[in-house]
Amino acid sequence: MNDSQVMDPENGADLKSQAVQAAEELRSAVSSHASQFGEAVEREAGQAQDSAADKAEQLRQAAETGWEEAKVKLQDLLQEGEVYVREHPGKSVATALGVGFILGLLFRR
Repeated sequence: MNDSQVMDPENGADLKSQAVQAAEELRSAVSSHASQFGEAVEREAGQAQDSAADKAEQLRQAAETGWEEAKVKLQDLLQEGEVYVREHPGKSVATALGVGFILGLLFRR
């Protein structure tokens, strides 16, 4: 063997400590990046949750508004129906009898 192939024990120990140090630095860098990634994911998830909550609130308000409008329209329709029946009792009774007769025919089959 020539001198370049012979390993110096001190040099081998130095290489080992360098490898251990490099591995430790790599582990530390990976850990740091993983932590940063986790924080970014948590931040984005929080923003997505806030956005979803805002949309849900908007939908709830829209549904509530629609429900209230439907109730008002139904009450108006009922009042108009009552007024019509009071003003035209004969037509109302005849119409009710006709609708009842037709429904009776339909449901009998």
